[in-house]
Amino acid sequence: MSKINIIGKTTHPKDQITKGILNIIKGRLMVIKEELASIEKDLTQFREKCSPNDEDFLQKFNSGELGDNEDFFVWEGSLRLYEKLKVEENMLREAL
Repeated sequence: MSKINIIGKTTHPKDQITKGILNIIKGRLMVIKEELASIEKDLTQFREKCSPNDEDFLQKFNSGELGDNEDFFVWEGSLRLYEKLKVEENMLREAL
């Protein structure tokens, strides 16, 4: 568990600021959880439709083997966003 330390002058009590920051983090974690669930649903549909393996898909996508189908671009973007959100989620959990 990390420690949030408010330094410097503030117009509000530092413990209230700390509680506010923790509430913001918890709220963001709830939003991330919902976003991840939505992306996971989309990814499952892509996998069932095309390929169960994201690594194989990304390799073929990045090499240009799959063409310009819009679904492939959405799938690739969803994978990137999913990973980004997982990193953010992990960082925020460490701050609690």
